[in-house]
Amino acid sequence: QEFINEVKILVKLRHPNITSFYGVSIMPNKGFIVMERLDKSLVDVIHELEKGTVIMTFDRKIQMFLGIARGIEYLHTLPTPIVHRDLKPGNVLLTKDGICKLCDFGLSRKMSDKNNSIMTHLIGTHNFMSPQLINGTIQDAKSCDVYAFGIIMWQLL
Repeated sequence: QEFINEVKILVKLRHPNITSFYGVSIMPNKGFIVMERLDKSLVDVIHELEKGTVIMTFDRKIQMFLGIARGIEYLHTLPTPIVHRDLKPGNVLLTKDGICKLCDFGLSRKMSDKNNSIMTHLIGTHNFMSPQLINGTIQDAKSCDVYAFGIIMWQLL
């Protein structure tokens, strides 16, 4: 089900900070999504920074933050907004030029007036979930993505 959901969402997304979708291959009991090749995730960058094997300027980090924010803004301002629901460093990939692109839309959901504030169960990676989602007081599903983005920024700083 996540596979089908991801394909339905990816087929409609076109943005410089969202991984490009090229197609799908379906075989008995397996499906494959064909996307642009991106070799590095934000997890790799964070590990390199922690080890001291790479030095990154504050300006470079700001550019990365802006790329992620633009991707989130694009999703949240579509005619039918999309909430990613699993933003984390592993779901932010980088081009060879260091442009951040959001990926993994398997848990994402399109929003309507009926479900704008309703998230019926915990989904995603717990370390990146907002306290409001965990305690069941969430008012706006988009705020979950914004909270996760804040955690990502904190980790990268």
